[in-house]
Amino acid sequence: MVKVDKTKPTCTVSLSNTNWTNKPVTVYGKCKDALSGCASNDIKKTYSQQINGKVTIGTIKDKAGNETTCTSTQNVKIDTTPPTCTST
Repeated sequence: MVKVDKTKPTCTVSLSNTNWTNKPVTVYGKCKDALSGCASNDIKKTYSQQINGKVTIGTIKDKAGNETTCTSTQNVKIDTTPPTCTST
């Protein structure tokens, strides 16, 4: 029997915080592959710079060599700019 796996693994991405914050946000990528199985471990990346956007945290691979890029579907929202106050 010859087994051929041409299906890319899937990557489910989650964020440690989906609201606006001024603290670091960790983004997690979880590999799932029903055919040959995941060859790479789950991945994570922490962001601490000001940002309001989707992020790509890396690539996962299955045991057959198929790859998928892990990109968030939600924005990482970090605001490090202090508010300003003016008085008259």
